[in-house]
Amino acid sequence: MAVMGPMVPVFDRDSFAPAGGHIRAASFFDDAGIERQRHEIWLYNGTGAALVAGEPMVLRYDGDGDVNPAVAVCTESPVGVTEYVVVPLNATAIAGWDWFAIRGYTEAFVNGDTTNVAKDDWLKMDVTVDADAFIEDTTTRTPNSAAIYSDDTAEEDATPSLRLVYLLGTPVPITA
Repeated sequence: MAVMGPMVPVFDRDSFAPAGGHIRAASFFDDAGIERQRHEIWLYNGTGAALVAGEPMVLRYDGDGDVNPAVAVCTESPVGVTEYVVVPLNATAIAGWDWFAIRGYTEAFVNGDTTNVAKDDWLKMDVTVDADAFIEDTTTRTPNSAAIYSDDTAEEDATPSLRLVYLLGTPVPITA
């Protein structure tokens, strides 16, 4: 058994206050039996539709405290605006609250139609290609990179599949 060092807290209620919401550290075992860690945030589904687990969304804010912070579907960010990409961990009802991955390992939809995606490729959200899945950014990190592909299986299909990714947890522009 490997010995793990202390987990360095990247997000906590004080250091990650800009995102709002309740934050928790969590771990899970992937299909290969490897324990993976992530940070999760408690968010409101203000999209007007039920959410599918694994569909990348963006973190949004509202002046109403009872529905803030919330998630929204990915649309092009205004020039100069960056947004946190989050991924629902469960199917989430309309106007419901649930946990979303914001940093670390999670399963998310990845589209390999335009460019095949392989392990260690950087991923971005580009709503002109697919508003409901990550696509390949490049093989090196750019300011648009929101995650890195961690799955051992390459994604080469136009139909997005749930794949293991590592969310960076930093705000990025959503491109179009």
